[in-house]
Amino acid sequence: MNFTRTLFSHRARTSGPGPGSELSRLTIAAMLALACALWVDRPLARLIDHWLPPGGVVPESIPDLLAVFVAGLSVFMVLLWIWTWATGRGQSRLGRLSPLLAIGLPLSFGVKAVSKWFFGRTETRMFLSTHHSCDFCHWLHGFGPFTAFPSGHMLVMTLTLVLLSDCYPRLRHLATVMLLVLGAGLILSSYHFLSDVIAGWVFGYVLARFMLRAESALHAVTARRTPA
Repeated sequence: MNFTRTLFSHRARTSGPGPGSELSRLTIAAMLALACALWVDRPLARLIDHWLPPGGVVPESIPDLLAVFVAGLSVFMVLLWIWTWATGRGQSRLGRLSPLLAIGLPLSFGVKAVSKWFFGRTETRMFLSTHHSCDFCHWLHGFGPFTAFPSGHMLVMTLTLVLLSDCYPRLRHLATVMLLVLGAGLILSSYHFLSDVIAGWVFGYVLARFMLRAESALHAVTARRTPA
């Protein structure tokens, strides 16, 4: 229960942990990512590669369908957004979720791309195959094999599931499990370091919180302008 609240304590329009508590969680997560990048990532990656080398239990390559997922779901959410308003369901949970995801998904993909370019971290499999000792040596040049940080899959899915569980709170525990499984899969398949995954969660969570606060502000402005 407490772990789920740590991942998904984000009800913007209801009572809950204040900004200070939220900031402390994010600070701890950011410090944990930094500590992992300095002391944990490389030995953990070598250990996983020894026990689960790509080409054995772990596939040699896995198709990266993140862009397809974002594009397809974004288009679907735009159509759903139009449908909810055309049928008078704009104030429903679905009517609230569809614009959040229609805007949030492409936004998260853009944040992912810019972040990877900015940090330019060596990908885990390149580090393992070439013993590339310098992780963050390509600042502002994150292209090709230097796009590990943060995990784009974790960033996009965190935003998606945070927004989903805000509109449908009963799905919060399922969303937590999904993020844990995704994070474990990315690490055990040697596609990401542990800190990449933690940072992906932080980026996705912050972006989702920004969107929820923007939504609340928009509702407040609309309410003030609406005649009584």
